[in-house]
Amino acid sequence: MDPLAIESSVDGAHMDSNGTVAPYTDAIDAARILLSGLTDKLNTLRDGVINNLSTESLHDFRITIRKIRCLLAEMDGILPEPGLTENKDDFRKMMDKTGLLRDLEVCIQMLEENKGKKIFANGELEAVLAHVHLNENKERKFFINYLKSEDFKVQRKQWKNYL
Repeated sequence: MDPLAIESSVDGAHMDSNGTVAPYTDAIDAARILLSGLTDKLNTLRDGVINNLSTESLHDFRITIRKIRCLLAEMDGILPEPGLTENKDDFRKMMDKTGLLRDLEVCIQMLEENKGKKIFANGELEAVLAHVHLNENKERKFFINYLKSEDFKVQRKQWKNYL
């Protein structure tokens, strides 16, 4: 059982006294519990990405999106339409928007780890690192604007209504 189910905000779900999903819970209720917990976590991580708490915030945000997408894919045919396909597409688009920023963060980390190596004695690495930092800052602003956008708010509302 995913520990996120314990953090779920789903009220009235079939949970036993230990906070775990009861064996008689149907698939739709179990999916709602898991998806609600993942959504709560995604909202918390969104705030971390916006506040630039750490590069791990974006990484965790992406992992949470992957978990939601995986569960939606596995529950295809069980979770109801309309809404399932639209939400699956919305989460795919959200993941796509995180790709370049995460790649730049990883690139910066790799460049920082190699700063002290003698093969970069003429300052070439510093110039590359400065360029990558500029692109990372630009991409971070773009992604934060997306997370604060009306489109993202509408998507979150549609997702909440679906759950």
